Amino acid sequence: MNNFVGNMPSHLGQLHNLRHLILDHNNIVGDISFINTLVNCSKLEVLDLKGNRFTGTLPKAIANLSTKLTFLAIGENPISGRIPREISNLMNLDNLWMEANGITGTIPWDLGKLRKLEKIEETYAALLWTFLNSNRLNGEIPDSFGNLSRLSKLYLNDNELHGRIPLSLGNCVNLLYLDLSSNKFTGSLYNKLFTETNFVELNVSQNHLEGSIPMEISNQVSLVKLDVSSNKFSGEIPDVFNNLPTLQKLYMAHNFFHGLIPQSFASLKSLLEVDLSHNRLSGPVPRYLSSFPLIYLNLSYNNFEGEVPTKGIFANASAISLVGNNRLCGGISELHLPRCVKKAPKKTRMYYTLKLVLLGLCFKEIWMEKQLL
Repeated sequence: MNNFVGNMPSHLGQLHNLRHLILDHNNIVGDISFINTLVNCSKLEVLDLKGNRFTGTLPKAIANLSTKLTFLAIGENPISGRIPREISNLMNLDNLWMEANGITGTIPWDLGKLRKLEKIEETYAALLWTFLNSNRLNGEIPDSFGNLSRLSKLYLNDNELHGRIPLSLGNCVNLLYLDLSSNKFTGSLYNKLFTETNFVELNVSQNHLEGSIPMEISNQVSLVKLDVSSNKFSGEIPDVFNNLPTLQKLYMAHNFFHGLIPQSFASLKSLLEVDLSHNRLSGPVPRYLSSFPLIYLNLSYNNFEGEVPTKGIFANASAISLVGNNRLCGGISELHLPRCVKKAPKKTRMYYTLKLVLLGLCFKEIWMEKQLL
């Protein structure tokens, strides 16, 4: 994070005891193939070149770096080409940052082989954090990712990946952060994805996913953010949210959900942001939302009806959106909704109905007496 400029000196490869080379966020230029000069640094553990101006394609020699390398970051550079399948030779790698480059091609199956030997009779995956987002990757997520049982963060968003979300991801029992947004994934969300994992953040927005939200989402007791917006999900929103006490951000907009907002929403007392817009939801706007610490609420373009509350988030017109619900009324004046027409109590309506009937009978009797006279 300085203003270093120029090319990388080739003699860095002569530093045989070099363990950490951290040059991120400068203005260093040159071809990324200079990595070839570091293959003799057999003790190298950390290589961070993020946020510079390296160009060229990823060399296969990246696989010849030190087998002690645990942290490799080359993101935020105009690097192109494919991820070499030989990268699986880096057996101790637990952080891989290749985000915001111009990397193309498919994710190599061998990436799921990044595992190290702890005991002779036991192997476990070494990879913990993987950032491959904001590239031009295509194809499917390899099933081999299910081998990465220690993986805690996987960011593949903003690519051109397609196919189904692999069932094997459910084997990543330590996966806390999963972002697959802005791709072309199809199919549905598997139940298994929510059976063994315990997400903190899950984002599958802006894909072509369909079907319903699995009931097993109630297992996500540590979930803070859930984003399934801009897909083709349908059905009713499952009434299982009472098991998600830490949920703060919920985005379900631009789908085909219908029915009422489930009663279990009343348990989501940590909610800060909610977007349910552009669905087919109906029924009244729940009054309990006015007691939540919400800072953003979007219920627009649904079929909600009835009176809008005036307290809490509903007292801030700039923090809520209710447009496109033609049967809503009341609320604060800034929302420009029509006044609610309050119906008379049932007993009162019956009283006036009976009174009209009796008056009608009286007039009829008077009329008949006149006729007889």
